[in-house]
Amino acid sequence: MLGAVDTILKNPEGLLGEIAARRMGAARALGILLVGVTGTGLFGAAVGSYVGGSQVWHAAVKMPVLFLGTLGVSLMLMHVVGAAFRTDFSLDQTVLLCLSSIAVTGVILGALAPALALFFASGPRGSYNTYLLLVLLMTAAIALGGAVSVGYLYRGLRTSARKGVQVLRTLACWLLVYHFVGGQMAWLLRPFVGDNRDVFGGFSLERNLRGNIYEGIVDTALAAIRTWGD
Repeated sequence: MLGAVDTILKNPEGLLGEIAARRMGAARALGILLVGVTGTGLFGAAVGSYVGGSQVWHAAVKMPVLFLGTLGVSLMLMHVVGAAFRTDFSLDQTVLLCLSSIAVTGVILGALAPALALFFASGPRGSYNTYLLLVLLMTAAIALGGAVSVGYLYRGLRTSARKGVQVLRTLACWLLVYHFVGGQMAWLLRPFVGDNRDVFGGFSLERNLRGNIYEGIVDTALAAIRTWGD
């Protein structure tokens, strides 16, 4: 796994070249998968440290499930979209390119995890303002990791796709699909941070199937405005 991290950081073009040439072996692919799982898991543990206890490992498990589950649901549609835009990717190339992008996100989030754990673990419970700020901090960290991985994904498309492929349109559609599915997946797996009112998250799939992420964003924004306006 450490070798995969080193390759991602120091030789991304070589990794992308392996995907383009379909030369990536099973050991390398497994290393990339483990980087993504470990990095996002460490980030999840840092987020769960706000409440502590079992919420640490709950969030550590749910964060990799969020990223990989989203890919699992989105994969076939992303592959079809790529074919429509003439990427000429095989399914395994699509999988490896997306997994390597998640691994990049995992490296970023894993690197941020110790610093974020300090903020989350020291955040005072019982303050809704603090809870909202930590949710925003978690979102900003994921956005940063996502932005870096988007750049990596773009380079991968440029490297792997044949001449004449509509790379930007392919990337835009892939991001639309992944983030649309990912938003709802996050809603189904919530909570990640947890709060003092519901200490260990009270995960309930039946409850989480009600509504959607967009309603949740609006409700949270309105709650923040009401809370900070008082």
